Amino acid sequence: MLGTGPEEPPVWRAPAAELREQMSVDAAVREMIRVCLIQILGNTSAIAAGLGGYEHAHQARVGIRKLRTVLAEFGSWCPTIEPTWRADLAAIFEVLGKARDRDVVIAGWLRVLEREGAPKVTLPPPTADDSSAVLRSVEFTQLMLSLRAYAQGEPDASRDDPKLVDVVCRSLTRLRRRSVRHADGFRRRSVDEQHDIRRRLKRLRYVADLTAPLFRRKAVARYVAALEPAQNALGALNDLSVANDWLTGFTAIDPNAWFAVGWLRARLDTTVKACVKPLRKAERATPHWSR
Repeated sequence: MLGTGPEEPPVWRAPAAELREQMSVDAAVREMIRVCLIQILGNTSAIAAGLGGYEHAHQARVGIRKLRTVLAEFGSWCPTIEPTWRADLAAIFEVLGKARDRDVVIAGWLRVLEREGAPKVTLPPPTADDSSAVLRSVEFTQLMLSLRAYAQGEPDASRDDPKLVDVVCRSLTRLRRRSVRHADGFRRRSVDEQHDIRRRLKRLRYVADLTAPLFRRKAVARYVAALEPAQNALGALNDLSVANDWLTGFTAIDPNAWFAVGWLRARLDTTVKACVKPLRKAERATPHWSR
């Protein structure tokens, strides 16, 4: 049978990190970086080849978020980590996110508005997608090679670090305090503060996922499940804010966008309020690292 063209390659997700309590912090960080790179490289390779779809970009961004979280939470324990890696990863993350904002968030809300009878807003043609070029660049290749070399390198055995589990527990406790324990005052916070809580909650989820082998599996699963409703609510709020900001800027080009802006802003308070209950549920959940 003749082929009909190249098939879309599989979407990659990170495997479970192979962590053990006896590991040094540096050894654990190298292992967590290794599994994040599997997710990043599998998906960015598809995009760079022109064969990837939205889900490849989404999962690549998830992998980058996880890797940035590892570097932010545990990088200070590893003196050979390059300080520029986090900024370099953030730049790639932004490139991969441009298409999502336009084609998923904005277009999705406009479809909802059209069903509500709103005036039609015509999006401008998409700008040239430069994500493939960026992912084929020498700079991206060098970044991935540096991270891979670190992940595969010998852990530093010369440092007298605390126990791995103690370091992980401190990270989880700090992230929990800075995210889910802000339910009562959430509605009074600024948009930027609400966004920071969302980012910290994501970090809490990623650290919980990556370090799960150090704790009881069922306890981790219960705790992560308790975080999901809050993540979903905060994600909906973020998508609403992104659409509102983008369409507000678009009103100078298409006045029909003013109806969309008013419609979105009218739903903002309700969407903020919808975050409070799931945040309280997440706050009441028993941390799986409690001892």
